Amino acid sequence: MGNGCETNIGNDRDNCGGCGVSCGENEICDHGHPVSCGPNEHREGNACVPNGPSCGDTESDRNNCGGCGKRCADDEICSQGEKSGCGKGKHRQDNHCEDDQGGNGGGNGGGGHGGHGGGG
Repeated sequence: MGNGCETNIGNDRDNCGGCGVSCGENEICDHGHPVSCGPNEHREGNACVPNGPSCGDTESDRNNCGGCGKRCADDEICSQGEKSGCGKGKHRQDNHCEDDQGGNGGGNGGGGHGGHGGGG
């Protein structure tokens, strides 16, 4: 090779066209030149591949969190493509966490307000 990088600078994403010349996240090294993948493609290794069928917003969709078909559990939200559970004292409401004690009814468990006794 004789280029001092001990690699093929024609297709090495970390040494693209020269030692230490790195490609960007969605770029490949094509014959020593960083090339961006197209709008309907993504990078896998040093190749641009077509995107699959769209499954919506994988950043905040609880049914496709971080990727198609990656469903959140009932008590999880999807934020920036990551699943996370609501902490202690909170519950999930749609795709955000809310405090358990929420205004009118109080939040000390369910089951009603106890019996009023039997009228006899």
